[in-house]
Amino acid sequence: MEIENHEPSADIPAYVFEHRRSLIALFAVAALVLAGLDRASILHREGYEELISASGWILVMTGIGIRFWGSLYIAGNRDRLLESSGPYALVRNPLYLGNLFSGFGIGLLSESAVATLCLMLGLTFVFYETIKYEDRKLLRLFGSEFIDYRQRVPALWPRIGDIGRFALSTDSRQPVRYTNFGSELKSARGVLVAALLVYLYSTLLAQLAG
Repeated sequence: MEIENHEPSADIPAYVFEHRRSLIALFAVAALVLAGLDRASILHREGYEELISASGWILVMTGIGIRFWGSLYIAGNRDRLLESSGPYALVRNPLYLGNLFSGFGIGLLSESAVATLCLMLGLTFVFYETIKYEDRKLLRLFGSEFIDYRQRVPALWPRIGDIGRFALSTDSRQPVRYTNFGSELKSARGVLVAALLVYLYSTLLAQLAG
């Protein structure tokens, strides 16, 4: 099979990859502005605040947990080994999946459907283009091994059948490594601070509206 060989270029995936943090920050600010304007949101209804907030915090913590799980397997192996065990047996990008969970949770904490939609569309766009860029890099590094892996494992969302087989599997797993624990802890702290600020912002807006 002929292996594609794309060199990095000034295209959309490369641009998004290079500026992904700035783009995420831009979408987050836009979502905050929309949250301030969208006080008639279907998420902002008396009697549902606690349920929405609890769901938001659960999603935020789930996302952080997924990222920690993924970091235990990828630590020290990036660009050197094509990781396919642990969460990488279910999706090729568990760290981005964790980010989406946390992003959705933060959106819910804003109590604004419009803000949540804006944030999720922004994150989905950034991660979609970033994955395209990183897939090209992995293809250059690992060739047919990556092609086979890409055919077997979805990019971002696990298949139901794969989850069942993974849970019942007794195959040996790649040993976990903790070298990324410190950086993931900082990342988790940043996510929690962002979630708390959004929650306090939404609470303040609700009090001012009341």
